[in-house]
Amino acid sequence: MGVIFRFGAVLGMFVGLAIVYQVLEADITRHVKEYATMKAMGFGYRHLLAVILKQSIVLAVLGYVAGLALTAYFGYPVTTWLSNLPIKVDWTQAGMVFVGSVVVCAISGIAASRKLRSAEPANLF
Repeated sequence: MGVIFRFGAVLGMFVGLAIVYQVLEADITRHVKEYATMKAMGFGYRHLLAVILKQSIVLAVLGYVAGLALTAYFGYPVTTWLSNLPIKVDWTQAGMVFVGSVVVCAISGIAASRKLRSAEPANLF
């Protein structure tokens, strides 16, 4: 059973990576003029990347809290009831999942920020 759950966790990380990438990429596309304006004001790519990484960390924290709450109060009890296997939230594993969520969201943020390199202030008008 552990192999199945680990496979589901790895698959969930890839799905999460794709979803967070799409959300951040869409946000960057919607606000490319603002990012180009920030570049014109003298902000470098690293500063813009920091903004995107902050957004990705917020997504990671909010998604983790919601996922932990749903899992602890609905997912695990239902799985335990259906399979008669005792499943508990282990805080060590919960911490590892949190770190993994932040890392996956940060990777998505870095990948989505590639579009910021093409945001040129001269192309605004």
